[in-house]
Formats: sequence, C-alpha cells, structure tokens
Amino acid sequence: MIYKYAVFCLMALFTLFVIHLLIIKSNYAEVTALSASKKWAYSDPSSHNSLYTASDKVALLTVDNFNENVYNSTSAWIVQFYNSWCGHCIKFSPVWKQLAADIYNWRGVVTISGIDCADDQNTQHCRDYEIMGYPTIRYFKPMITNFTLGEEFIRTRDEVSELRNNILINLEATEKQIRSIPKNWPNLLPLSSPNSMWIGINNSVIVLVIEKNDSFVGRNLIMDMKDVANVSTRRILNINYEYTSSLPEVKIETKNRSFHIAPGTITTENRQKLFYSIRDILKTKNYTVFDVFVDNHINNEQRQTVKQSSKQQLLVNSVFESDLESALSYSLFHEVALKSTIANDELIALMKYLRVISKYFPFDYEGYSFIQNVVEDVSKFNKLTGGQFKDILQKHSKNTQLKSREWMSCKGSVSIYRGYPCGLWMMFHTLTVKAYMSITNSEAENTEVLDAMTGYVTYFFGCQDCSEHFQQMSKTIPGNVTSLKNSVLWLWRTHNNVNNRLAGDGSEDPSFPKIQFPSESMCLKCRNADNSWNEENVLSYLIKMYKDVHRDKKKEIVFVGRLLGKKKEHDWYFNLFDMNIYIALYILSAFLLTIYTGWFFLNGSLLSRHHKYDFSNKV
Repeated sequence: MIYKYAVFCLMALFTLFVIHLLIIKSNYAEVTALSASKKWAYSDPSSHNSLYTASDKVALLTVDNFNENVYNSTSAWIVQFYNSWCGHCIKFSPVWKQLAADIYNWRGVVTISGIDCADDQNTQHCRDYEIMGYPTIRYFKPMITNFTLGEEFIRTRDEVSELRNNILINLEATEKQIRSIPKNWPNLLPLSSPNSMWIGINNSVIVLVIEKNDSFVGRNLIMDMKDVANVSTRRILNINYEYTSSLPEVKIETKNRSFHIAPGTITTENRQKLFYSIRDILKTKNYTVFDVFVDNHINNEQRQTVKQSSKQQLLVNSVFESDLESALSYSLFHEVALKSTIANDELIALMKYLRVISKYFPFDYEGYSFIQNVVEDVSKFNKLTGGQFKDILQKHSKNTQLKSREWMSCKGSVSIYRGYPCGLWMMFHTLTVKAYMSITNSEAENTEVLDAMTGYVTYFFGCQDCSEHFQQMSKTIPGNVTSLKNSVLWLWRTHNNVNNRLAGDGSEDPSFPKIQFPSESMCLKCRNADNSWNEENVLSYLIKMYKDVHRDKKKEIVFVGRLLGKKKEHDWYFNLFDMNIYIALYILSAFLLTIYTGWFFLNGSLLSRHHKYDFSNKV
C-alpha cells in the first residue's frame, strides 16, 4: 500500500511542477506580446546596416569573400576597413562613395572596396590585419598570393581629387616594382624620349601628354582612355620633350600628322571635358570612342529629418540597463578583443578601465561576479592578445546576460546612428555619477573615472578622429578636476563641446540633432535668466538622471530554457521577480504536500486500527 502512496505523491509533485511551468509560459507570452507592441524601442547592434550598398560602386567585402577577391587578382584593391558606428567613418562615407563612382571606369585596374569591422563575423579578420582604428585604408597590389597586411594608403585630405591622385601614385609605383604587369593595365610610366613613342605600339593613334613631373593630367587621362580601342595614351615629361605651348600639353599623334587639344580643357578638374574633346577629334577620323563616364554617378540620398515621438523623447532622457550593458559588452568583446596585442601602457589602461567598471558599474550579482573574475585573470598577465582576452570574457560570461545587446534610449533612426558611441557616453556619465555618490568612500579618487575613460579612448576606441579629439580635451583634466563633483561636470561640459562641434555633421542622426544638454524642455532650472548654465542645478539633474538605472522588464533568464533543453535562440523571457515567485510557489507546494502526505499516512494508520472492515462490511 505504501508504494501506491509514494507513486501518488510523485505524480502530484510532477503535476504541480507542470502547472508552474505553464504559469511561467503564460507570463512569457505576455512579455513577448508587450515587447512586440514596443518593438520600435529595441535594436540589436549585431543586426546593423552597412555604410555602403552595391549601388554605391563600392565593392562589399566580408571575411567570406575577402581572400578570393583581393588575392590573385589582376586588379589592385583599395580596401577601407571601417566601423559602421564610427562617426568619422560615417562622415567619410560620402567621399568614399564619390571616389568609387568617380573612377568606376578604372575598374579592372583598381577596385574601391570596404569591409565593416563592426560586423561580428569580420572581427577576427580585422584583428588579423592589425586594424587599430577606423577608418584604416590599405592598398593591395595585383597578383599577390601570400598573406600581406597591405600598404598604408596615405590620406592627406579627404577630397576625391586628392585620393584619386594618391591612387595613381600607388599604381605607378606598382608598375615600377612588379616585373610582370597584368595585360589589362595601361602604361603609366613616362616615356624617356619622343623617339620611343611608337615602340611596341600596334595602334594607329597615340594621345600624348607633355607635362611636368608633379602633374597628374597624363596619368588621369591614361586611366580614362585605357579601354578605348585602337588608341594608346602615353605621357612624357617636359624635360624630355620640346614644346611650344603652356604645360600641360595634349597632342593626338598619328603616323602622318598631329592635333593639339585646346589648353583650356587640360586640367585634372576637367577630366571629362578633356576626354570628350579627344573623343570628338577621334570621331572625325572614324574612331569609335564610347563614353567611359556613363556609369560614373552615385545616388545622392537626402537625409530626412523625422520628428521624435513623445515616447522617443522619454527614452532619450532615460538611462536603461540594456544600453549600459550593450556599450560595455561591445567595448570588451569587440573593441578590446580586436587588439592584436595588449601590453605596457595598453595593459595599464585596460586594468584601470576594468577596475573602474567593477567599482561603479550598476551590475547585478552575476555581472559583478563576472567582472571581478575578469579583473583577477587579466591581472595575471604582463602581456596578452586580444584573442586571449576574449577567451577570458567568454569563460566567465556563461552565467551572465551581458552579451544580450539591445539599444533603447540610444537607438538611432537607422542602426548606423547613435548606438555604441551614445551608449559609451551614457556609461561614463553613469560611472562619474556613481563615483560622486560614493563620496564617503575613501577609495573614490577625483579623476579615477576620467583617467580610465581617457586610457580606454586612447588605446581601444576605434574611431581615430574621435579618439584624437578626446585626447586633446582630456589634457584639461589635471588641475581643473579637483573633486568628484568636478569630474561629473567636466564630462558634461566635454560632451556638450563635442555636440557643438558635430552639430550638423555627416555623422549626426537627423532625427536626433546634437543639442546642448540638457535642453530647456528637459530642465528649465538648469539655465539662468541670461541663458548661462546654472551648474548646481545641472549637477542635480545629472545625478537624478544617472543614479537610477531602469532595469529592463524584458530580461533573459535562461534557467527554464536550459532545463527544457531549449537552444539559446528559443530561451523563454521573464524577469527575476517571476523566477523568484516560481521558486517560492514550488517550495511552498512541496512543503504543503509533504505535510499533507504525512498527515494522510498518520491518519490512515489510525483508521486501519479502528476500522477493520472494508466498504462492504467484510473483514
């Protein structure tokens, strides 16, 4: 009989367990419906938009197609390693698009391309090529077979004409260095004398450019004319040729006579006009010259300014746990882990950053345990690679949800805007406020957070232009930041200076213009009657904003998912309160069932002593 009771108890416990799971399941459905109704508030940084599309004439490279395109190619490749959240990369992207369109007719000899290092699948690839900042541009020669980092591409000015001329310098240098030039390449090297003009030439027409050594007219024209049938284009320096007109001079030479091009059209700025002048003359001689510039255009997309909704305004003025964790996750797993080697000053900066994070970041218990373990492991190294650092992170992050990255208040109108830079600013503002609030803690140092931020931005922040600007501003910290209060206000002033500099910039989200923060609508008391800042009220506003971090209602707790053997992408979502209620209900149910079972056994034994008959009154 006792076995029947035992089976009954086990079945009852199992039934209660299933009932509790169904309660959690229904709660999950409610949270899922809620998140679906507010889907606009969430954005996963890993599913970002690239800065370029195929219509931009920029070849799109990834880790999967990089080698097959760049290596063993008859074309030279100009590769921009960029980061789609980097403000300077966003600002530079229109120039890169214009360059790709401007020399699109040079394809086959040189290809303009880009690879997005913000894409997680490309992270290791960018590390392999030792990319330390964005944008980084490398020149890859044609017909390379073995791994190479490429050659640094010099950017003196971010102008199409300047970049185009630098490409020509690289191409000419390649022709001097490589013994076997691909057959589809034109000859960019200058003639040594006029007598050698027809040597090795099978065409009946030569377009000859007489120019000075620093002129780019000849090389531009050679590239523009490279696909014109039955016509060769060459250049010769003025020191090797007698000329009568002003330089540069362009002549169309045939076996019988020569034609001069009007001097007014011979400039690099008038590339197309010069080409069309030559084409018109050749047409009169029955030569067919196709328009090589027909595809050299880009789609100029006008940025639309979208008015923010009241919900978006509310989100922007709030600090969310998901934004802070997103920024921290990206900085550790992507930015720091991207470094090929971390040693000396870089390692010191990393340790300062990690220690400040461990002291002031608003972690839950699991997050705090994670960062403490990371600090402990990294402190054992005198030198480590980015790969080793990422291994440490992955080793200790199994029980945390730090990698669940969603933007809320830092979500941009499209994913290339705001995101990580916004989250990083928000995180450091939060750290300065948390340090200020620990003012009674003797361990809190006046410039502790700012020093850690400066070190991180100097050695790990990918946007080179942004890093250089911040390093210049950080020179004002010594002597000016003498208290934790000063630390909070210094970062606020610095952030407003950056906003002022970037207002109207190409990297600005048109839906979220860069303003002087906080605006009057956010904090009326933060400005005096003369519109100057009331810094005491600003401080109060900043403390109020950054001290209270909104915990996400949608939080990944994967215990039940793991228990049921679910894969991560199918884990159930419910918050910590739900989990605690579930555990409490289960324990209480098990306790009550145990008491009831004991009482049942006790009373059953008593009944068996007094009632020795069954229900049919038989013994």
